[in-house]
Amino acid sequence: MRLEGYKNIFELLPDNQRLYGTEAFCGDWNAHTMILGKDFAPSIYILDRIAKGINDPNRHRENLETNKNIYNILKQLGVNAPLDGSNSNNCGIIYINAYFLLRDDGKFSGNLPNKKNCTQACLPVFDFVLNNLPRDLKIICMGKDAYEFTCKYFGEKPNWRENLDLGKMIRTTNNIGNYKVYASSHLGKFGINNRLKGKSKQERLDAIKEDWERVFLD
Repeated sequence: MRLEGYKNIFELLPDNQRLYGTEAFCGDWNAHTMILGKDFAPSIYILDRIAKGINDPNRHRENLETNKNIYNILKQLGVNAPLDGSNSNNCGIIYINAYFLLRDDGKFSGNLPNKKNCTQACLPVFDFVLNNLPRDLKIICMGKDAYEFTCKYFGEKPNWRENLDLGKMIRTTNNIGNYKVYASSHLGKFGINNRLKGKSKQERLDAIKEDWERVFLD
C-alpha cells in the first residue's frame, strides 16, 4: 500500500511484526475491547529510532501522556496492562489506530494530509484487523477522527460530540461480527482540554474515565 505523503511501516521495517506501534502496549488479538486512536506517529519517528539503532523501533512511547493516561484508566478498571508492554498479549485489550499509514509531514498531531484518500487506503487494513479479532468486540474511539473513521467503515452516522455528551453507544453488525462503538475523548492533552470546558484537568480525566466505565460495564 502506497500513498503520497505517507509511508507504510513495512517500507521502513520489512521484517516488522506489528501493524501498529501501539500494539506493544496493548496488543491482545483475543481482545474483548479495542482502543482506537487516530494515527500512530510520523514516519520520521520510526526513521529516527532506526538511525539510533534502537531495538524494536515500531513501538509506543511509555512516557507519552496519552499512554500514561490510558494505563491509569485501565488500571482503575481492573485491566492489567503495564506500560512496558509485558502483558500486551494477554490484557484483553488491543490498541490500534484508525490510520495505519505513517504521515510524512513530521507532525505528531493535527489534521492529516490528504485525509480522504488516506481514509480509503486504511479502511481495508481495519477490515483485516476486525477479521482477525473475536466476533463480539467493543470499540472505544478516542476522538472525533477515530470515531468518524469507524462510522464510515460501518456505514453509521458519525455524531461524535452528540453521542459523547449523551454516552450513546452504536450497536452494529456486519458479515464479520457484532460490534459496540463508543465515542470517547482522546486521552492526549488536546482531547482532555476539550472534554469539559471550565473544569479542572482531574475533572476532565474523571469524565473520560466514566465514559470508559460504561464500556466495561456494558
